Amino acid sequence: VTVGGSDSTCKHFLLPYVQTFQEFYPDIQIKLQHGSTPQILEKLTNGQIDIGIVHLPVSQSNVSITEFLDVHSTFVVGKKFQHLSKEKLSLSAIQEYPLISFSEASSSRKFLNQLFLKQQIDVKPDMEVGSVELLIECAKIGMGIAFVTKELVLKELADKELFEVSIDEVIEKRQVGLAMKKEASLSLAAKTFLHHLLT
Repeated sequence: VTVGGSDSTCKHFLLPYVQTFQEFYPDIQIKLQHGSTPQILEKLTNGQIDIGIVHLPVSQSNVSITEFLDVHSTFVVGKKFQHLSKEKLSLSAIQEYPLISFSEASSSRKFLNQLFLKQQIDVKPDMEVGSVELLIECAKIGMGIAFVTKELVLKELADKELFEVSIDEVIEKRQVGLAMKKEASLSLAAKTFLHHLLT
């Protein structure tokens, strides 16, 4: 069974399922491929993967989507900017500090852009990174305010390596879905793994 997802999705959300699945079905091999949501959808269309884990919404007619889990986005800072966690900031106040985000093509960045557009603000991050590990590290060492998925930084928040910055705008939760190619039929192994993900 070949499953695709972003590095962070695979590491934080998928691996626990893979681990328990292999305890039940040691003979079924799970292969992981990584990429951004657009790359995963392309791999799915080309038949390179059986199941893709993607950020919603997805508007591709050849793909069927099953809702998988909800995630929440937030702004975080390291100790250097810890004082910002003690007040509620507007998005325009956030913009006065260096902003760290994923690159333009990522779904997380598009979500960030839409959040700022609600306030008619054209957001231009000072630093763009390609992985969540780098994003977290940049925030930790005081390079600015990072826009992250909260579920991926719970340990850093608990350990007081990162601090959450509240804003005066509601950040909608985001959904992660399981994508499959509509006309392709899943193998018995892939169907078994899909069932394991959804139960």
